Amino acid sequence: MRRSFAVGLFVALAILCATAAVWLALDNPEIHGADNALYTCAAPWDTAVNDADNVSGGEPVPGGADLAVRCVVVGEQRFDLAVVAGTCAVLLGLVALALAFGTRSRPVAAHARHTSRWDDRDRDGWDDEDDEKPELLRL
Repeated sequence: MRRSFAVGLFVALAILCATAAVWLALDNPEIHGADNALYTCAAPWDTAVNDADNVSGGEPVPGGADLAVRCVVVGEQRFDLAVVAGTCAVLLGLVALALAFGTRSRPVAAHARHTSRWDDRDRDGWDDEDDEKPELLRL
């Protein structure tokens, strides 16, 4: 029961990290401009992967060059966080798989630990005291 709880916990954390990674990579950040208005930047994945310039379309805005530079910085930071969250999601998923499908230790039965048949024999199955092996039977 403890093992299934741990697997469920790691799966839930992996899903949470994956969701955060997708949100951080795709959600367009907003920054305040010089006129205290909100400006929407390009998506962080677009900024980091495709080198988007983040220049607003339409009429030029006051401080547009500064806004573009700030959007690039914010986009790259958010994409870096998305990569970290995605990596955590993968690692947590691997831990959950290892816990779910890993080998379980089974207790050795009491009678198997104290059998006289194998007590005084070494790894090759022969008695250590005389170390003599019987001759092979010839047919």
